[in-house]
Amino acid sequence: MSKKKTLDKMTEYAFLKNGKPVYEGPYMPPNSEPRKPRAHRAKFGYGLGFNLVELYGKKVYYHSGGIAGFNSYLIHFPENNTTISMLSNTENGIVPLLDEFRRIGNEIEPQK
Repeated sequence: MSKKKTLDKMTEYAFLKNGKPVYEGPYMPPNSEPRKPRAHRAKFGYGLGFNLVELYGKKVYYHSGGIAGFNSYLIHFPENNTTISMLSNTENGIVPLLDEFRRIGNEIEPQK
């Protein structure tokens, strides 16, 4: 498989056994309530290695992680070829800033 085909596969929504994309039927533990929609987000789901979402009407790929005392977030905006990486040496130190970074990343104009 070529690098382009591999990347395409990683950045397309996975499908459930019923054939629907993951954003149409996300997993919910028994007896739980569905997630409340968040402002400016649509089609939240997972691909092969990345979280995928439409944010402010544009595709976004991201992944996050953390352990006690540290967290990280990598977000890519393919439309304007912008990637933002955030690292924090405090537990959940990035969380309050995420919406602002997402908004700013979407507003960057593509280079011509």
